[in-house]
Amino acid sequence: MLWYRGKFSLAIFIIFVLYTQRAQAARVGCDSECLENKLDEVLARLKTLSEPTTVLTIESILASTQPEQPTENKPQQAAESAATDTAPTTTQQQRRNTHNTQSVRSIAATTTTTNDDKSNKNNNHKCTERLAGICQTAGVSEIQLDNMKIPPFPVLCDAERWIVVLQRLDGSVAFHNRTWDMYKQGFGSIGENSEFFLGLQHLHELTFNGFFELRIDMEDHEGVHKYAHYSDFSIFNEQSAYKMGILGIYHGTAGDSFMYHEGQQFSAIDRDNDAKSQGSCSEQYNSAGWFKSCMEANIFGKYLGGETDKVNEGMYWEAFHGSEYSLKRMKMSIRAKC
Repeated sequence: MLWYRGKFSLAIFIIFVLYTQRAQAARVGCDSECLENKLDEVLARLKTLSEPTTVLTIESILASTQPEQPTENKPQQAAESAATDTAPTTTQQQRRNTHNTQSVRSIAATTTTTNDDKSNKNNNHKCTERLAGICQTAGVSEIQLDNMKIPPFPVLCDAERWIVVLQRLDGSVAFHNRTWDMYKQGFGSIGENSEFFLGLQHLHELTFNGFFELRIDMEDHEGVHKYAHYSDFSIFNEQSAYKMGILGIYHGTAGDSFMYHEGQQFSAIDRDNDAKSQGSCSEQYNSAGWFKSCMEANIFGKYLGGETDKVNEGMYWEAFHGSEYSLKRMKMSIRAKC
C-alpha cells in the first residue's frame, strides 16, 4: 500500500513538472505538433508506473524532455528503423495520437481520481467556479472570465451550457468578404433569432481559460438536421494568427469535414495565412476561415440557398451534400468540460 501511494504521488509530480514545461513551451511558440509530442512523453512516463520494477528519479523525469542522445545499442536502433519503415504517414500518426493526447490532457487537468470516477475521467477536467457557472440558463447573458483584465462580454447560451459562437439562419448578415479586424472583433447582433459571429478574440479568451469541446449543427433546405462534435477545441492568440488547436475525437451524424482544418491559422481577404503554395484561398473563394489548401468546410461562406454552381463558395460541409450545396442553417457552439 505504501509503495502504491508513493507511486501515485510520483505520478502527480511527473504531471506537474511536464505540464509546466508544456505551458512554458506554448509561451515561446511551441506549435500543436510540438505540444502533442510533449504530451505523448507524459503518457509514456505514466505507463511505466504500472511496472513494479521501474525506478524513476527526478533526474530521469527531467531528462525525458531533453533531446535523445545517440546510443551504442545498434541492434535496437536497427529494429526501431525497421519499425519506422512500416509506420503510418505523419498525418495518420497524428490522428492516431489524438486519443492519447486527449487522455493525457484529461489526467493533467484532474486533481484527484477515485475508483468511482475513473471511467469518467475525460469529463472531470479542472474547472474554475466562474467558468463552471457560465451559461447555466439559456438566453443572452454577460459573462466575466477569471482574467479580470478582460472586460465582460455578452454571449448566447444554448441548452446544456453550450455557448453559441456562430449562428447563421437566413443570410441576413454577410459572413464572407470581411476584413481581419471584423473577424477579430465579431459582428452581427447576439440573440436567439439573429445571425452573428462572437469574434476570434473572444474565442481565444474563452478557450484559453479552460478545456472546451466543439459542436457544429447544420440543416439543409429540406429540413434535414446533422451535427458534428469534437472533443477538443481551442484558439491561439492573434500573434499566432488565431490558430486552431487540436480537435480531438470526432463523432456525429454530419461526417467529419473539420479535422482537415485542425492546426491551421485563420485567413481573411486581407490576411493570407493558409497553407496553399500559390494564391490565397480567401481571395479565391471570397471567404475566411482556418484554411489549409483550401477547405472541406466553409462556415463563413456565402449564403446561396441550396444547390449552386459556385463550387466551394457557399456555406457548405463536404460530408453533408458536398461543396456545390449551400446549407440553410449552421450553428457553432463550444462548452467548458467541467
